[in-house]
Formats: sequence, C-alpha cells, structure tokens
Amino acid sequence: MLRHMASRRAEEATDGEGLLRGRHLRLTLPLLASWARVVTLLAAMPSGVDEDIRAQFAWLWRQALRLRREDGSLVFTSVGEQTDFAEITTVALQQIDDAANHRLARLALRGAPVGRGSKSKGNKPAAPEPFEYSEWSAVGILRRSWQQGSPRLTVSFDDRRFECELDAEGLVLLTGTWNTEVVIDGWTWRTENDWEEVCWHTDEDICYLEVETKLTEGWRLQRQLLVASQQQIVLVADAVLGEEPAQLEYRCTRPLEEAIRFLPADETREGYLAARRAQALVLPLALPEWRTETGRGELSATGDGLTLTQTTRGRRMFAPLLFDLSSNRIRKECTWRQLTVAEQLKIVSPEVAVAYRAQVGKDQWAIYRSLGPKANRTFLGQNLVNEYFVGVFKPDGTTETLLEVE
Repeated sequence: MLRHMASRRAEEATDGEGLLRGRHLRLTLPLLASWARVVTLLAAMPSGVDEDIRAQFAWLWRQALRLRREDGSLVFTSVGEQTDFAEITTVALQQIDDAANHRLARLALRGAPVGRGSKSKGNKPAAPEPFEYSEWSAVGILRRSWQQGSPRLTVSFDDRRFECELDAEGLVLLTGTWNTEVVIDGWTWRTENDWEEVCWHTDEDICYLEVETKLTEGWRLQRQLLVASQQQIVLVADAVLGEEPAQLEYRCTRPLEEAIRFLPADETREGYLAARRAQALVLPLALPEWRTETGRGELSATGDGLTLTQTTRGRRMFAPLLFDLSSNRIRKECTWRQLTVAEQLKIVSPEVAVAYRAQVGKDQWAIYRSLGPKANRTFLGQNLVNEYFVGVFKPDGTTETLLEVE
C-alpha cells in the first residue's frame, strides 16, 4: 500500500522527472524530505525499495540540486533558510548509489557528505545537465554549469504569473514576481493570460528561453531570457508586438532580494546591483546612455524593485536589459549604443528591427532583434536574416555567435 501511494503521488505531483509545477516549486524540499523518509522506511522492509520509487526519488533529488542555492535553501524560498538538505543527500546517495550520482553531488555541493560511490570503468560517468525545462511544469532553470557561483536564472510562468530568480557568485540578486504593465493608447493591460513557450534552446555556451502572452486586440508580449555562463552575462528582454500604430508605455518591475540595492550612475543610465559591493552591472540598452540626452524611459529603483520604463509611438517596442555578472569586469568603463539597421540600403524604423552594441572593459556584445517580418538586414557590417541574434565581438571586428533564433 505504501509503495502504491508513493508511486502514485510522485506521478501526480511532478512532471515525471521530479519537477513540480511552477506554482508549487517552493515545496520541492519539503516533498523531497517526505520522500526520503518513505524511501528509508521501505528500505527497512524485507522487499526493499521498488525501482520505480527509487527512480522518482532520484529525479526529485536531482531537481532539488538544480534549484539549490549556495546557502542550502532552494529557489523562491527565504534566502538563508535553514534546511536539512545535507542529511537528505546522505539518504539519497545511500538509496541511489551509483557513480553518476556521487559525481553529481561532488559537482553541485560544497562540503556535502559524499560517499565513494559505485566503481566505474573507463571514463568518469557523465553528470546530468545543470539546466532543465519542463513544459508541463512551466519552469525553466537556465544555467550552464554545476559550479558554485555560476549564473542561474530560474523562471516559473505557471498560473499566469511570471516569477524569476537571478543568482550569481552565491548571492540572490532578483527574486519574485515580475509585474509588467503595457499601456496602449491610454488603456492599461497587464499580463493576465497564460504564458506559452515559444523557444527553448541550449548548447555548450548558453541557455535560452522565450515565452509569450496575449494582451488585447492582437497585441502580444514576448519575453526572451538568455544566460551565457562563459561570458558571465544575462540578457532579459520584452518585445511588445502589434499591428496598428499606438502610443505605447511599458513598465516592468523585477523585485530585488532584500539585501540588494540598485545604485544608479550619476551621469549615465546604467546602474549596479550591490550588497556589500557591486555584484552586477545593469545596462538598459534601448535607453540613451547619457542622462543629458532626451530619455524615452528610465531604469530606477522603486519601492517594488528594479523598474524599467519605456515609451514610444508605433506598432512594436523592444525593452532589453543586459546584466554583467563578472566581478572582474563590472567596475571597468562601459558604454552602449543603438545601431543603425538597414534593409536594401534604407534605414529601417526601430519598430521594424533594432540592434545594439554594448561594451564593458575590453568585452563587447552585439544584440539584434527583428520586430517586423524577417528580412535580409545589415548593421555594423553584419548581415542577418534571423529574428534574434546575440554575438561577441572579436578583436578583428568579426562576431562570434552566441545565439541565433530563426
């Protein structure tokens, strides 16, 4: 009876691979603790633990590892919350004792109690990927490394809400519900429809997720999220897309973790996310760099968090934020520019396509987004037919592609 109930509860509560629905993601650790107790009880019985139950327990434990913060708490829970994750890991490695899981524990945990594990021949067993996406759960875990401190962007867009947490170098920078408002000709529209996946892509360099929700009368809001671990950057962007010209006002607030402050620069529009020191540089790419230039919006700290506002007259708008998370780079000089985009030797409107060049220290990136129908366009010597492009400038002026979305 206990075996049947455990197996059935796992199938009902998760996507079949240990990931809960987004609205219940913060309950991952309590559920894992309950499963650890159940598995321990079953192991003490003469018939032992069924393989199906053992597999579900292993999946849930691995997802908890993906969601675990450096302080032992899990994403979307209180920062610094005391947990029994180390004790649960001890049980997990006893019950799912194989070389891959022991190797995973060594990669993901610092100082966790890890046994010797099963012996393996030849090469070391491959650890599971650190990232995860589940359409059923409406959850994406964007990270390219198990290494402690590597950038991680976790998003949940279940139940019409969009929650997000950004952490790097052991600190949570942003966490909570992103509140987004789009005002179209004086009418305010919030993201009250379901979010749907448009694109999920990973490779050896990046994790990328794109989702979309409907607003009204054919208007859509697309959200693009990119984590490039080797570059130590995170790029988040919203695109407001319509067919008829309108006065557009955009406002999105991303809650800061309690210990994090936003420190705006004095003369320019970038700013820093800081605790005891600066942890991230934030560049609002669609806004003019210098405050003396006429602004079309603002990046500022409000009572609810980090708020980006933008306004324009047209059918489409792009609102990107670039987070530089490199502690060795963020205090160096930075600059960014909106670039001219041309099609058949004619400059196109920003409601058709936009491109940006951003530089911090010696590192430079190029970002391009087609907002209208795709076409062969050029910017800064680049020739593209893609909808979305992110690249790194090399010293010889060419670009190395990080992401291309057809």
